[in-house]
Order: sequence, then structure tokens, then C-alpha cells
Amino acid sequence: ENQYKKISGNWYKYFQRLCCQKNREKLSPEFLISLLEKQNGYCALSGVPMTCLLIKGEKCWTNASIDRIIPGGEYSADNVRLVCAYPNLMRLNLTDSELKWWCERILETI
Repeated sequence: ENQYKKISGNWYKYFQRLCCQKNREKLSPEFLISLLEKQNGYCALSGVPMTCLLIKGEKCWTNASIDRIIPGGEYSADNVRLVCAYPNLMRLNLTDSELKWWCERILETI
């Protein structure tokens, strides 16, 4: 629980944690912070402000996550952007245009 308090709200430590995941060796916390600044703190897919909150037992859907622009491609500086966790989950391995198509179908139906 103390670990959560140290990471929550600290972008550097939060990105350090994300970079430790499989196949992300080419990324660094410094690069991700510069990407966050380039995106003005907003999700590249939804435009929602991103967070870096860690709360034990909870999922924060606005937390920043690393999205590969070309699904299945490598985690490299030219193939990543920051998005909120929920849009990233929705996108999964879809292209942007495929995700848009599905979202439009859903909005037409509800």
C-alpha cells in the first residue's frame, strides 16, 4: 500500500512502472513525460485529461496507458501515444478507423 502512495500522482514513478512491462525496453519515463507534455496531458483518443492514480483494489480508467499506434507493432517512440486506460482497452488490437466504426455503431444503437 505504501508503494501505491509513492507512485500515485508521481508521473515519473508511474511511467517507470509502465516501462518495466514486457517489450517496452525502448521506452523511458523521460520520453513518456515528454509525450505527456506534447499531448498537454490529454488522451490521444478521447481528449480526456489523463491521471496517474494508483489505488489498491481499484482501476482508474483515466490513468495514462501506452497505446501502440500500429496495433501489434513494437513499443517504440514512433509507434506509441498516451491514452486513457479505458479507450485503450476498447481499442485492443483495432485500428483507429475500426474503433471509430464500432463506436459509431454503438452510438447509433443506444
